[in-house]
Amino acid sequence: METKIYVVGVVLSKDGANWGLVGLFDTYDAALSACSTESHFIANMLLNVDYGDEIEYFPEMVYPLLQGKE
Repeated sequence: METKIYVVGVVLSKDGANWGLVGLFDTYDAALSACSTESHFIANMLLNVDYGDEIEYFPEMVYPLLQGKE
């Protein structure tokens, strides 16, 4: 069985290259509760998966406080 985790981060630079870790959560709702600004993102990842050195972005990343504002 694959275990899903939710990474919550905050973008620290305009180009998105620098970001800080806010927390790791076991449910989307818990991750969403940690988001307080439009710069916070949630990324859905699987536990114990080697994503390697080549990953440039988080899979299934969303900015929940920006959704619907585009």
